[in-house]
Formats: sequence, structure tokens, C-alpha cells
Amino acid sequence: VYGYTDFQGGRRYNMELSALRAESVANYLISKGFPEKKVFWKGMGETIPETSCPGLINEKLTECLLPDRKVVIVVNPTSSDIK
Repeated sequence: VYGYTDFQGGRRYNMELSALRAESVANYLISKGFPEKKVFWKGMGETIPETSCPGLINEKLTECLLPDRKVVIVVNPTSSDIK
């Protein structure tokens, strides 16, 4: 589980926020039955943005950057996971 943020805010804050975002989703998956030892999470901060919002400010900028505030779940099943 990888958490991301937009570029607004400081880098340290964004790393912490993205980690909390990823951890929250990881905990949800675990609560729904995913094996804890197989759930990995990491905050990625503002890396790999999906948006470009030139010239926008305030609310319009925040709205434009929404796709960058995300969690990506990568599933890598092993042969023991497949039944």
C-alpha cells in the first residue's frame, strides 16, 4: 500500500501524511482479513504526481491536485495465495 500527497505543504509534512494515509488503508485491509504479515505500507510523499495545474490558485489549485492525494494498492500473489 503506497500513500501519496500533492505538493502543497512541506516535504517532511507530506511524507508523514502519505505514510499515515497508507497505514490507514493497510489497517483497513488487515481488519477485513488480509494477513498482517503480507500487508506492507509506505508513504511516498509528493512523488509521482498525476497532475499539472499551471496558473491555478487557492481552491481551484486544491481541486486540481486531488488526483495526487491517493493510495495505490499493489497485489503480488504467491503460489500459496492462489487456490
